[in-house]
Amino acid sequence: MKKYLTLLLALLLIITFASCGASGAKAFNWQPAADAVSVKAADPVGSVLMDNENCTVTVAKFDQNVKSTYGDFFAYQLTCKNKSDKNLIFSVSDLAVNGYAMSLNKQEQAAAKATVTLLVFAYYPPYDNSFVTKFEDFKTVEFTISAYDAGENGDGVVIYNKGEEPPKTFSAQAKVVVYPLGGDAQVSFEKDRPQNANVLIDDASVTLSVRQFGFVESIYGKFYGCTAVLYIENKTDNALTLSIKNVYIDGNKCADAVPEIGVSIVPGKHRTEWWVIFSDEGGKGVTQGGELKFNLVVKDSEGKQLSGYDKTFTVKAQK
Repeated sequence: MKKYLTLLLALLLIITFASCGASGAKAFNWQPAADAVSVKAADPVGSVLMDNENCTVTVAKFDQNVKSTYGDFFAYQLTCKNKSDKNLIFSVSDLAVNGYAMSLNKQEQAAAKATVTLLVFAYYPPYDNSFVTKFEDFKTVEFTISAYDAGENGDGVVIYNKGEEPPKTFSAQAKVVVYPLGGDAQVSFEKDRPQNANVLIDDASVTLSVRQFGFVESIYGKFYGCTAVLYIENKTDNALTLSIKNVYIDGNKCADAVPEIGVSIVPGKHRTEWWVIFSDEGGKGVTQGGELKFNLVVKDSEGKQLSGYDKTFTVKAQK
């Protein structure tokens, strides 16, 4: 069975905040959802994010410097009130900070007339000046709130007999964009891109560039292998998932790097970084390498492969 090494979730959350500069690619034109609920107040507590006859979701609390073993993180505590006579599921997903897609998919079930709490959070590291290290650097925080009938088994599935009319169900969704600095919501990330990156693709749908490839023991030694840092932009209005296959380092076959948390990019002009640590087909880290070759696979949210990307790319290791 092929094996591959990827970073832990906490590290994936951290690295997506890398501070960037200009590159050879076109400008990154971030766009919030046209129908997003905008929160422009520097203090968001009390802001109503969703309100209908069945439920209300508000920001109950905000912490910008919460301490943990993985590093500091910010958190929005949401109060989700179920006003209906049915059990509802509340979920939050599609988190993005400064246009970077993050990994967050949490849900809670609320009984009829009950209230539950959801936490929207992301880490930022304290140890490297090249990363965002304080909340004041955050220009935008985006996420999607969903509320829907829990169903009989609490899994969102509504069961009814064949031949019967489907029962009426409730479902609502709100896209939210918070501007942590408050004030006017004019935000631009045009200059916020990797410096000196090797741009492999820059078309109307995808930008792919390699920020780093090689083995630097002082930085990557603990990851047990050569590392490629891929910067990816999704310029479409659909979610995209990227993976790489037919991976060779110096002509030697490596395990393919399949999609993991951090390479599924939310729709609507967003981006991410994917750190791939290469191992051979036996699972042993590759520590020597001067040339990387791979094929790219890009799929939409329905699993359909986009044409034009399944070709061989070659990257030379940085000295």
